Amino acid sequence: LLRARVAFHHSGLDYGQRAGLIEPLAKAGQLRVVVATMGLAAGINFSMRSVLVTDRIYRSGERMHEVRPDELLQMFGRAGRRGMDKVGYIAVATGKPRLQEARPLRLKRTNQVDWPSILGVMQTAIESDQDPSEAARQLVRKLFSIQRIALGLAQFQGDGPPPPRAQPRIISQSVVEFQNPDGDWERLKSPRAVPLGRTFVRSGSAWKPALSNAQVLSGLKFGTLCRIDATTFGRQVPLARFGKDEREGEMVLNRWLLRGLRSHKSTQRQKWSRLGWKLDRLEKKILPLLPQITQGGTFLKWHEAKGMLYAVLSYETALTYAVLDSSDRGLINPEQREVVHETDMQLSGDEPGSPSRPQTAAAIWYSLGLVDRHICPTRRGILFSFFNYGEGLAIAAALEDKSYAIEDLVHDLANLRAGHRFDVHESSSGRLGAVCRAVYGLVSHPGYLYRGLPTTYGEGAAEILFQPGVRQGLMKVDNELRTGDIERVRLEWRSLLRHIAHAPDLNWDRWLDLKAAAREEITRFPKEPGLEDLPPLTPRQQQRHKSFLVFDERSLA
Repeated sequence: LLRARVAFHHSGLDYGQRAGLIEPLAKAGQLRVVVATMGLAAGINFSMRSVLVTDRIYRSGERMHEVRPDELLQMFGRAGRRGMDKVGYIAVATGKPRLQEARPLRLKRTNQVDWPSILGVMQTAIESDQDPSEAARQLVRKLFSIQRIALGLAQFQGDGPPPPRAQPRIISQSVVEFQNPDGDWERLKSPRAVPLGRTFVRSGSAWKPALSNAQVLSGLKFGTLCRIDATTFGRQVPLARFGKDEREGEMVLNRWLLRGLRSHKSTQRQKWSRLGWKLDRLEKKILPLLPQITQGGTFLKWHEAKGMLYAVLSYETALTYAVLDSSDRGLINPEQREVVHETDMQLSGDEPGSPSRPQTAAAIWYSLGLVDRHICPTRRGILFSFFNYGEGLAIAAALEDKSYAIEDLVHDLANLRAGHRFDVHESSSGRLGAVCRAVYGLVSHPGYLYRGLPTTYGEGAAEILFQPGVRQGLMKVDNELRTGDIERVRLEWRSLLRHIAHAPDLNWDRWLDLKAAAREEITRFPKEPGLEDLPPLTPRQQQRHKSFLVFDERSLA
């Protein structure tokens, strides 16, 4: 397609494909046709000579959305962009959107009230011995709005009777557990990258260090299995043979090593020759590259036999995917079982629930347990005020379930901003959604909850994000899920963990434990690639391309 100067652009493409390839070529006028979703029309400053919009309806999860007139105008605005093209054309077809359907957006205040901000102001007022209701009213009066915003605080004056208490809500969920070497059962989590040196493999009913099992390294296709000591296996690989004449030099590289150097992405741009090597140059150039071309093997010692120089490799630091237990041990092939957990999620104290959906903001807060009957923010409400939209509701519900392990919650948080594309991959992270629905019911509040879940929630993202092969780009994707979607979810998950790590403290041990776990996870983040790491366009690609589409009578017929 690119050779024909045709490209496609959508959020499923990864960052390098979008920002490093398609967008620079489009800006340089190198593309004749770009087939794109709505994202191309916003935020990227380039011109297309002609624009055809094919539909105004698109699907997002279970719902269908209509392109707004201002979004349509932005899409048509790519034709003949000011300062880049002298003329632009809008192509039309029967039943397709036209320019007269597009118009600018009229600025007006949204009807949605910023719940977290108002609850945060109310809590600040309480800490300053002020009236929280009055603080909320003053904030609302300062908002940009012609119409009066009614929060419904008046019904709480005089500590009026609370709405009917909801019946106890019991959540039952099937969970897969694994048995650790200590005999305890833990919830099964997605495999993580663990050094082989602290990984154990189950043999019958006993656990042994992974490198004490010859089968762990037997699948490697280079070298031979060898013993490093009485209890540890490694690999012995031939690197070079001694030269026979002046032409070959002191040493000649082995052919498998030369193929590995030429094919690995970090070394393939260099010129490698088999002949003319010396030991000191081999130690300086080749040994540091061995982990990359031997799947993690590090040089331990030399071994010479029959005119061949071998390197003995240790795999203590080589990474493998294993299940991490609570003692940070990697476990391969642990015994598993499926159990059903039941949790009573009844609201307690002054946090009653309501089976019906109230109309005023204050009554909704009360039904969700965000404020008590004295209109003071509860612990759940304070935690909710630390976040935007409905994320705080889900996190608070999960923390209130004491059987929900913090380390599991850290991973399941990847679902909060995932959207609908990952749903078919859900297997265990759905507990976060189940707990959230058990606490809040199937209510919908625009901007915060949709059928009991945060509006951007999507089950299955945690399973995809932490499964083997994702970071290496080896995981197969389907028609709904692309590498760009995984990249976006990883970015959102890390952003949410940073948000939690830097959020205010709260006198709640579960919240403090979550903050500590988020900080610990942040230290494991690798360096993210930036725009400066992308290859530049060639001089020829930076010249505007002029091409013309020619139709003759035969092609039209």
